[in-house]
Amino acid sequence: MSDSSMERFIAYLNDHPDVRKQVEQLERSMAYAIRREDESIAAIAEDAGFDVTGWSGRAAVTEPPLAEAGGLCCGGILTSDIVLLAEVVDS
Repeated sequence: MSDSSMERFIAYLNDHPDVRKQVEQLERSMAYAIRREDESIAAIAEDAGFDVTGWSGRAAVTEPPLAEAGGLCCGGILTSDIVLLAEVVDS
């Protein structure tokens, strides 16, 4: 997906709150799945005899500064997730 396609998609999300809501719901469900997976990994480690009480799960993903994210913003939806999705689609 080209940068111009991404910009058009983000503009589309800004203009279509129903579609933006779908993306936001997906982001929430993915975050929940990652938390559940982290809890499962911790349980496996504990069952194997490892003390993982200090482990807080995967490191939080931080968003790049706007300059690195192409300066794109779509009203509350973080573009890095969409860029990652675009990279997966392109591969």
